[in-house]
Amino acid sequence: ASSSQLVPFHSSSHVEGERVRLVVETPAACRRAKVTKEGTIRIPSNIGGTEVSAAVSKFLAEARERLQEEKLQQERCRQAIHHIQWELGVQKIFRTGVVQHDDFLGALSRMMDQSSELGRKLAGYSLGIAGRGQFCSIADDGSLIVPHNWK
Repeated sequence: ASSSQLVPFHSSSHVEGERVRLVVETPAACRRAKVTKEGTIRIPSNIGGTEVSAAVSKFLAEARERLQEEKLQQERCRQAIHHIQWELGVQKIFRTGVVQHDDFLGALSRMMDQSSELGRKLAGYSLGIAGRGQFCSIADDGSLIVPHNWK
């Protein structure tokens, strides 16, 4: 099992004051401290307090930078969603499964390129972008699900 807590360490990083998430994992899940691409510092549960402090100090600036990049990517996705909803009348756009930001934005970009052909045919529907799969499908709630790499 893992747990997480916010650790407000301070550094001379250019994104001073940004909180990072510290996730404590079992030794089987995490053998050494590292930073995820989302900006979370992961540490194993079998290290002592000084090692935790050293790991946080070592990875804090990188974690904050990655967290800032993650927030920028999320904002780009939010803006793309809003634009598609406005242009095509789609009620809701969401990710289903694991979909990277670039893949999600690529799918929405291709949809905007096809907007003249799509017109308002998707108006009122919910649209899910899937992380994998070869075919479009209809979810149990009636949402249209398309793979992120649709053509």
